[in-house]
Amino acid sequence: MSDPPKPLVAVIMGSKSDWETMRHAAEVLAEFDVMHECRIVSAHRTPAWLAEFVAKAESRGIEVIIAGAGGAAHLPGMAAAQTLLPVLRTRGKPFAQRNGFFVVDRADAGRHPRRHAGDWQGGGY
Repeated sequence: MSDPPKPLVAVIMGSKSDWETMRHAAEVLAEFDVMHECRIVSAHRTPAWLAEFVAKAESRGIEVIIAGAGGAAHLPGMAAAQTLLPVLRTRGKPFAQRNGFFVVDRADAGRHPRRHAGDWQGGGY
């Protein structure tokens, strides 16, 4: 008997109340048959477990992390600090109301559109 397929994407949220927003990511992944896992991983209540979860993600076959917790960037920021995997940040309104737009946390392009690597021309911000 072969092992079950490993998830490629981890969808993480800060609490159960974030599911209403984060479920849209899971639904889209399921629609395209992308293996994924959904977990509650709090940056505030369980920071050590967050660090361990993210640090071991790549060795478990995870290739991308989608993170969201209310309107804050703590969870995706802390996740991005623990891995070289891409961490996509979501916040606020459900994806359906944001036209499916994901923001790559490292570039923080959604909050500082002129401060991402593609626009940098030297001399600082």
